[in-house]
Amino acid sequence: MITKLKKAIKWIFRPITRPFFNHIRLIVREELSYNKDGLQSLEIKQFSKVHLDENDERIRIENFKQYDEFINRFNPYQHTNEEFNNYSRGYKLCLNSFYQLYGSYPPECDPFSDEYRNWEMGFFCFITGKNYDVNNEGCSFDVAKEKTHPLGYNWSVDHRVNTVSRYMELIKLMKLENGMSILEMGFGLGILLEILGRFQCKISGIEASKDHVELVEYQLKQQHINAILLRGDFLDIENDDRMKGPYDIVIFEASFHHCNDPVRVLKMLHKKLNQNGRILFAQEPIYQDFERPWGIRYDGETAYQMRFRGWLELGFRRDFFEELLVRTGFMLSNVFEMQNGYPLIEARKIN
Repeated sequence: MITKLKKAIKWIFRPITRPFFNHIRLIVREELSYNKDGLQSLEIKQFSKVHLDENDERIRIENFKQYDEFINRFNPYQHTNEEFNNYSRGYKLCLNSFYQLYGSYPPECDPFSDEYRNWEMGFFCFITGKNYDVNNEGCSFDVAKEKTHPLGYNWSVDHRVNTVSRYMELIKLMKLENGMSILEMGFGLGILLEILGRFQCKISGIEASKDHVELVEYQLKQQHINAILLRGDFLDIENDDRMKGPYDIVIFEASFHHCNDPVRVLKMLHKKLNQNGRILFAQEPIYQDFERPWGIRYDGETAYQMRFRGWLELGFRRDFFEELLVRTGFMLSNVFEMQNGYPLIEARKIN
């Protein structure tokens, strides 16, 4: 018995060998935290220890072979958000490796210049293997089948409860008034539009996905909720007579980071808002310590969506974002911390 105990103690305190470290890897995630003034900071925290089998590649994706292996590995999880997030959040593109493959590093120039934007969009096309096309922004599904169910019927109960709770928290912070005119940029499944319609708001929205527009238009009509919906790029509303405005509130909810020309879009929306009108940015990747003023994000989830779907996945540094608002005629007026940990950023039209 004593001999066995000695062997067990010796095993516990044995030197840790390299194969052990190859078997257990530390995955980290980026979490947003906010100080008492509501300013955003980036905090790196340990997420979990994940046991990887022998077929797993390294967490750092350094070339296109590894990139495509990463895509193929996570395809089975793309329709289950929780599992997909758990498996993908520990991976990221190795920036230096892909800059070298591209043959160019990000230019040190004015982030509002065409040179800067052209480099970012060119690099996006390089790593995704396709030209940017707004038609890629969205998902295809069986619209006829979805029309027979309520919006989000196939979500888990917890996911539905969390979604509705998040929207109700957002609506409370919006400080609605009767008859407000509201435009949602990138409305997805239209759940927020539906709720706003029930509050007697005059609702409009634009969405890139043809299937989503058809489904939401049908579901809102079934509930006798009037809405003006348009399918296309954000800039398509610029000269569309159906969306002249003026609007009291414009909402981006996890959609502004898909915009391929943020400056032009905000300038266009400035013209469509009422005097003192507001823009709200919810669940947008705006970081205090983002490595560049703005550009493509490289975490596992966004790397997957870019190459697999062709989605544009941008991130913004806080100081650049505030300057962007000023240059397009807005002023940052409030930053609210929502219960899900993301900020709700409110900007007001100032001229």
